[in-house]
Amino acid sequence: MLYAYPLSATTNNWLHVALVAVLGEVQRAVDEDRDLPNWPEIVPPGYRSRLEGRTSLRDAVLRYHRALATASEPERELVHRIVHGHDALRSLLGGESDCPTLAGCDDALAEPLKQLGFAFYKLLQPLEIRRCFYTEIYNALPRAKLCPFCGTMELKSPKARVSQVLDHFLPRALYPVFSASLENLVPMCGDCNREKLDKDILRVGPGGARSSVHFPYDPIAVRLDLGGVGFFAAHPTWTVGLRQPGLDLETWNAIFDVCRRWNELLSQRYKEWLGNMAVTIVHTRGSVEGVPLADILYDYLELVRKEHESNGRDHLRLAFFEWLDVLVARGDERMGEFLWGIIREESERGPRTAQLHCSSRGR
Repeated sequence: MLYAYPLSATTNNWLHVALVAVLGEVQRAVDEDRDLPNWPEIVPPGYRSRLEGRTSLRDAVLRYHRALATASEPERELVHRIVHGHDALRSLLGGESDCPTLAGCDDALAEPLKQLGFAFYKLLQPLEIRRCFYTEIYNALPRAKLCPFCGTMELKSPKARVSQVLDHFLPRALYPVFSASLENLVPMCGDCNREKLDKDILRVGPGGARSSVHFPYDPIAVRLDLGGVGFFAAHPTWTVGLRQPGLDLETWNAIFDVCRRWNELLSQRYKEWLGNMAVTIVHTRGSVEGVPLADILYDYLELVRKEHESNGRDHLRLAFFEWLDVLVARGDERMGEFLWGIIREESERGPRTAQLHCSSRGR
């Protein structure tokens, strides 16, 4: 992630707490061979009044109880490990703990458990939890309101007619206990959602090896490092790295395919960025004769940085000009001649409007 969501948005996570408590009570009733408490007594006292009239929830609990009561001992043990392995999402994502998925569970037991998790999840909207949750997240985002998983696409306003995608970070089909957990719901753009689909993000390493992923609600600020191969060829190839120790770009890329997407965007936009640079330099500085290119480029880079800090936009554009700045500072003669050519060509065109601010597509 390029930046994190506010943890405060997840404080109203009582549906998840209630689901975990209900699952635990069903497990104990089966283990002790006793009747299940009547509805809604199975729900923690603080939440009973809010869920008492939810008969679909009651029915889902009863179906799961019947399935668990008739399951084999190994199946019960597997579900016990699944339920009790979901104590903390942060430690699961970080690789500090682990738990099995429903992939190894018989459908006769797995489906009722999935349906129960989904029944709790469906209440997020009518109980207004979903709207309040996303509104707080959206308001806390940098001004550009970009998806933090790719930094290129805008997220929808809470007032939009079509609701913003809230992806289950851990798929509810594999991790149903987190179906209604706000910590496991992460807004992301449509492109990132399509790339992720139902991937088990805990196991995207080679051959399904265990992987670690940043908890989306832990503070983070990531900067991109850029490199170019064959810049002067017809189709340059870009390499993108992260200036953040402990973050695994391979995992990030395995989930969202960001390297390919960033490469495509860079190839589409870098010439436009260079053109805007030349316009801004020529028409804000006036004459550039006798001024070292390194000084000119550094001053322009500072403008790009300030704009990025102001609106949270242009992660790739900033990385691109930081890369050029490094090359020029190192005395790369070919790059220097190329940039001087663009600037001088703009000087010869006459007065134009400076274009420091990039269009809505240039993210």
